[in-house]
Amino acid sequence: MQVADRCLADGGIAFIHTIGANQSLTRADDFSNKYIFPNGMLPSIAQLGKAMEKIFVMEDWHNIGPNYDKTLLAWNANFERAWPELKSKYSERFRPHVALLFIEQRSRFPIAQHAALANRHDSPGHFATRVPFS
Repeated sequence: MQVADRCLADGGIAFIHTIGANQSLTRADDFSNKYIFPNGMLPSIAQLGKAMEKIFVMEDWHNIGPNYDKTLLAWNANFERAWPELKSKYSERFRPHVALLFIEQRSRFPIAQHAALANRHDSPGHFATRVPFS
């Protein structure tokens, strides 16, 4: 969050978009850590809030997980369509890992994806707002 804050112009607004977890963890599951996002982790709402504390004020929050399924399906279709060009750059062993990623994520993220809009902590007159998913 410090980097986002440092890069914003005065009065700027940060759009923090992430896939999140429903519980606070400090590392990804073994499959994701090995094949997808090495040394990555999915932050929880609590972890995002803590990271924003004294830097940003949460202005808006949307769970876009229910719509993420369409995105994953489109990415998978694009990947399969592009595979003839990609296969010279990657081993055939790579292809099923990507397919498994899309399947695994489709099962996991309908309830866990988060997108947040935040404003600088020191901006006057801004308060956190909870917007229910509709």
